[in-house]
Amino acid sequence: MKPHKEINIIKDIAKELGPNCNGIADYILLYDNTNNINPLEKVFQMSVFKVEQMILLLITDGHINMTINGQDVSLSKLNYAYISPDSIISIKKVSTDLKYHLFVMYPQILKETFEDLGINLNLTFLSHTFTYSKCEESGLEYKISIYNELKEELESPKYKHLKLFVRSYANLIIIDYIDILNINTNKSSNRTSRQVNVFDNFMSLLNEFSSEKREVQFYASKLGITPKY
Repeated sequence: MKPHKEINIIKDIAKELGPNCNGIADYILLYDNTNNINPLEKVFQMSVFKVEQMILLLITDGHINMTINGQDVSLSKLNYAYISPDSIISIKKVSTDLKYHLFVMYPQILKETFEDLGINLNLTFLSHTFTYSKCEESGLEYKISIYNELKEELESPKYKHLKLFVRSYANLIIIDYIDILNINTNKSSNRTSRQVNVFDNFMSLLNEFSSEKREVQFYASKLGITPKY
């Protein structure tokens, strides 16, 4: 295999797409080619490249042939793939009717999401791992519904704490990922049940008062904790 190109392909694509993708810089990127703009055509021109982010690729039509960490993978309608950081990818063939949705999660949101879930998992453990499978149509629709709700919020933010909102959805993606890989989550952090309750109650308050501008002091008072906490 030829040496992979030391470039940040995801950032290059995001810069090229501009307003055609949604996200928070160095945090999360969402993109779908339902508007017929296909960044994989650019990727296709490159022999081998490396990604530093975690990617969830959902295929809704067409097919794509690629090599991930030396293994040949063919994805078609109703297929999805989780590709972990530091993976080496080569795209071999993309059908003209390929339609897909792409979640790209940067190391920072991955770290924070695992902490939210109370999982003390070193990100280096995820390096070079990937999984792909075919799901029922309802399963794909569920994942796309997460994508669409996130995309809507990123296009027109309603929440002051946007990253916290985004992570609430990232939690769902990571839970699915660790369940598929059967990752041992027994090595939990020191996060206590009280911390879990505070987090859950905080998310409920954010939803309840989403239409109103509230300061941290307001939520702290409601939760019975200090603003610093």
